[in-house]
Amino acid sequence: MERGYRVEGPVARADEALALVEREPPHAGVLDIHLGDGNSVPVAEALLRRQRPFVFVSGHANPAATLPDHLHAYPMLPKPVDPERLHATLRGFAR
Repeated sequence: MERGYRVEGPVARADEALALVEREPPHAGVLDIHLGDGNSVPVAEALLRRQRPFVFVSGHANPAATLPDHLHAYPMLPKPVDPERLHATLRGFAR
């Protein structure tokens, strides 16, 4: 546990992430856009249905290009992720 967060995962595939969300929905999600079996869009949508906040992370130059329009408004952090920026984003979800 770091900074009071409990980390579930990491997982490399969307189906694994969806199983985690189904089993015990997290308070918030940190989603790499590109996963081993595609992308994290289904995971983001599962979190939205449960009204759980999330932030995308990506090492790609234009990661939003692979997201549907309705997900462009959600926070996105570049990789490598700055821990302070991630902490500030997660802290913002608690407000």
